[in-house]
Order: sequence, then C-alpha cells, then structure tokens
Amino acid sequence: MKRKIKILLLIIAVIVVYALAQDQALGGGKDPELTDSGEAEVSGISVKVNYVPKAMISPAFGRSFLNEIEVRTDLSPRVKRFVRSHELYHVGDRSYWGGWLGREIRANLVPGLKDPIGLLAAIAASLPPERLSFYIQRFKQGR
Repeated sequence: MKRKIKILLLIIAVIVVYALAQDQALGGGKDPELTDSGEAEVSGISVKVNYVPKAMISPAFGRSFLNEIEVRTDLSPRVKRFVRSHELYHVGDRSYWGGWLGREIRANLVPGLKDPIGLLAAIAASLPPERLSFYIQRFKQGR
C-alpha cells in the first residue's frame, strides 16, 4: 500500500513539474493569445475573447455569452488557456442533453482530452473554499 502511495505522489509531482514547465514555455503569461483580447472562431462563429480583472467575474474563472467570452487575467497561463478553451466550447455547444450539468461536463471533458494537464491545473485551482462554495451554490440553483 505504501508503495502505491509513493508511486501516486511521484506521478503527481511529475505532473506538477510538467505543468510549471509548460507555464514557462507559455511565457509566464506573456503569450499574447492569453493576455490580449481578440477574436477566435468556433464552429464558424466569430467569438470575441476578453481578458478581464478578477473583480469583474470572481469567483468564476470565465463566462460565455452568445458570441463573446470573458476569462480572468489573474489565472496562471495553463489554467487561463484551459478556461479559454472551456468557454469557447460553451459558445459552440449546440447539444441540450443533460441540461446545464451536461453542458459543464462536455465543456470540461472535450477540452480536457486535448489538454489534460490544463484540466488538472484548473481542478487544482478550484480547490480553495471560495471556489468550492461557488460550485455548491450553482449546483443548488441548478445552473
């Protein structure tokens, strides 16, 4: 049992080191794609991408609208890139199965398959009590 725990901790450590290295490769947040507002295309739809201060949308990491998304500027590059993909997926998602929970599951799984380290980084960033209570509140409200 202790050996399995050590192996699991080693795997987690490797993932963390890899994620940190990737953040450095992304320019420590200096990548224009992650700092400058602009446009992206999703399913033939032009989507305006806005990077906004934490105070505007906290505790959410991002929001999506019909043809516009917002992503917090204070997130690490890895989390910011994943949240951007997550919100862009919402704009192009035309499925209705599963209601709001199905939409969230799809918007996490599909980008998560392309960027599993980003998904893990976003999950880790979601562990503070403020974020957990945000999820609980949304679940209770059904949205």
